[in-house]
Amino acid sequence: MSVTTSIQRPENIFEGDGEEVIRAISGASQSGAHFILVTMPDESSAKGYAEILRDVTALLPPAIENVRKLRIEQVVEVLSGAMMPGLPSSALAEARMLADARAQVLTSGQFVTAEEISSLVGYSKSNPSSEPARWKQDGQIFAVKQKGTNYFPLFALNPDKGFKPYREVREIVSIFKESQLSDWAVAAWFLGINSFLDNRTPKDVLATKPSLVVEAARDTVTWVCHG
Repeated sequence: MSVTTSIQRPENIFEGDGEEVIRAISGASQSGAHFILVTMPDESSAKGYAEILRDVTALLPPAIENVRKLRIEQVVEVLSGAMMPGLPSSALAEARMLADARAQVLTSGQFVTAEEISSLVGYSKSNPSSEPARWKQDGQIFAVKQKGTNYFPLFALNPDKGFKPYREVREIVSIFKESQLSDWAVAAWFLGINSFLDNRTPKDVLATKPSLVVEAARDTVTWVCHG
């Protein structure tokens, strides 16, 4: 008895020789996955294209990241004075600092969505954001909001405890909340070099010496409040 397997042809295929595929890609407006089928004249050409594609695949991620960082830096420049010439220099400096802090957080790769956390840990697929949202509501963790989406610090999750927040993070969040620091400021603090921690970043020390990071947070608040 023979079994015939039907393979469904995927949608969004760019097919043809090199020039035809390039024209098709340039005119594409659809989002989602796309497939490229390039017609090769002979085996030698096919091997050559394969080597090129392998090199391009390796180079694409950092290239895309560089473009993303450049765009964020351009936004930072706009927010910090390029389009606000009437603001006092002190206000521009503060705006630049805030914009730089946001850019640092957004390009760090250290902040993920609730859905990404749920996928990592295996929480409910029907409501993947429920557990991280509950952590935030209970003060166990903080999140920065960008375009309506909350991004949670991955470094605040303890892999030895099922990727739940380190117990000390609740205390750190409480310390900064009392001093009325914004979530963006807290995020930048975790990523920044800290003299109290021997010029290490709080995010790097949290996993090994969480109580020391709590003390660093208290030291920061004291310095902010009293100078």
